[in-house]
Amino acid sequence: MGLFNKIKNMFKNNDEDTINIINFDNQIIMSNIDKIVVNIIYISLCQKVHGIYIKNGCIYNNIDDKNIKLCKVGDIHQNKAYIYNFLVGVVVGLLYDVNITDIIDTINQFKVSVNRQEIVNKINGVTYINDSKSTNVASTINCISNIESPVILLMGGKSKQIPYDDIFKLKDLTLKGDKYIDTINNKNYDIKIEAKSIDKFNSNKEKFYNEINSHDSFVFTKNDHLIQDLVKYCKNAKIEKNILNHGFVYNNIYYFSEYDLYDTYIRKELGSDKVYGNKISSIDSIKVGDYVVHRKSGIGIYRGITTIEKNGLKRDYILIQYKGDDKLYMPVEDISK
Repeated sequence: MGLFNKIKNMFKNNDEDTINIINFDNQIIMSNIDKIVVNIIYISLCQKVHGIYIKNGCIYNNIDDKNIKLCKVGDIHQNKAYIYNFLVGVVVGLLYDVNITDIIDTINQFKVSVNRQEIVNKINGVTYINDSKSTNVASTINCISNIESPVILLMGGKSKQIPYDDIFKLKDLTLKGDKYIDTINNKNYDIKIEAKSIDKFNSNKEKFYNEINSHDSFVFTKNDHLIQDLVKYCKNAKIEKNILNHGFVYNNIYYFSEYDLYDTYIRKELGSDKVYGNKISSIDSIKVGDYVVHRKSGIGIYRGITTIEKNGLKRDYILIQYKGDDKLYMPVEDISK
């Protein structure tokens, strides 16, 4: 019922003139949509619908039930993981009487988000890809189907109570016996969990370093201050200067993230390169001398990170300088608060 209400809220401002473009392949939306909205144009990769759909490598316009072939999917020279987004663009363009050639040209010039099939790193011949837009079965299938190499799938998050059967039928997936790698604590489906999450360290550097030294470990960080410590205290760890939002263990290899230590992670902002008072989510996003705004203390100048020892425990603090000799020491892990 909660999910139904969330979907319903998406359309609460609709009026009789509103046209809703709906992904026909999304099981969650389709299970409730007929109870919520009218004036629907569908998009689909696999079904003939009232709207825009794909069949035999071609895009068809069936908005007016005329079933007109518009172009080939191959005419779109972008990552096909975005194909649903492109189909929405086609619908909007056609509704405003834009020529299909101009629509495709515009799509091909569009700068797509890095959140789709973002290459995190390549280690020992394995390419690690993060697709943060694969939030449902249809999106996940679309992502996997557009990767040309065999795929080992690691999923995470809360179950949406829908079956994963269609995902596991994909020929692109690499099988290991009958096991699939899945970090979801999902009690409703018979999936054996091979990968597991790494617990948070709550800024306890000593515990963090000891855990790294106890295993065959990779550490993902762009934090120069942390890298210096890792080189000093974790000499056998392999340091990857890249972003990993959450650490995990697979095949007895530990993949640590700096956010396992500090419990904050980067949220990428899309769109303009201009910044208008963005919330700071990582210490790497600011540099010494930058003006920063503290929620309670106001505007100050960031002066770097300093380590302070209290009761025998060392802890990293962000130093913010205010007018005169006023200073604020804020724990690094509180940066996003």
